[in-house]
Amino acid sequence: MPESKLLIKPAVKSLSWLRKIGYKKPLGNSLIRYGIKIKNIDTKPFSGATIKNISISSAEGKTAHLTSEKEFKVETLNPDEEILIWFEDTFIPFSGLVFINLELDGKDKILACQWDRGNKSPSKGDANKWSDIVIISDENILQQKTTNALLVILTILTILFKI
Repeated sequence: MPESKLLIKPAVKSLSWLRKIGYKKPLGNSLIRYGIKIKNIDTKPFSGATIKNISISSAEGKTAHLTSEKEFKVETLNPDEEILIWFEDTFIPFSGLVFINLELDGKDKILACQWDRGNKSPSKGDANKWSDIVIISDENILQQKTTNALLVILTILTILFKI
């Protein structure tokens, strides 16, 4: 059975109202858009596949688990060709380390590699399965940081105008 080698990276985009004021990191307890970037890192064209059994789960042992019943077609990819596929917009009820998992179903065996951030190269992949971790920021911590910064500014202004 022929084998294809793909590099797959997670793509997560915040749809929170805080994005409008410049905070673009995905936040827990808010709306996100998630998907993947797929690049053919093989020397021959990739014949295509179907992405299915997509799920998002907490890597920190929290019980929340989101699944998608949708399936997505990946068309033929030439060597070094890259595509971005957005799966869906969803409310994510947790924050921290989050797994994105999926299965690939194609005519060929598909070696789905992660990007090794330490070595800056593709890691050894699994056959017809892919999983990677993304970080979802905690909205409460962000709000606390914002409140603390505003309190510091208010304190400085109070001291300056008293003088």
